[in-house]
Amino acid sequence: MENISINLLYSFVVFAESSSIVEAAKVLNISQPALSKQLQMLESLLPNKIFAFQGRRKVLTAYGKALHQEIYQSFKKINQSI
Repeated sequence: MENISINLLYSFVVFAESSSIVEAAKVLNISQPALSKQLQMLESLLPNKIFAFQGRRKVLTAYGKALHQEIYQSFKKINQSI
């Protein structure tokens, strides 16, 4: 597996914790299309799908939810170390 950028992982966590992709993009101070592209790039590097669509809304799959928890805990440990 390729190395995955911390920025992609952080964008994923922010998206997972936001109510919408538009809100997540605002938090990250980037455009919604830029965030969508980052999320697509991340998903292409992973072995399973992390998103599904409910209507037009992008939501996490079971794998995406598990990945979010794992990354969130890793970021939490890093923050505690600092």
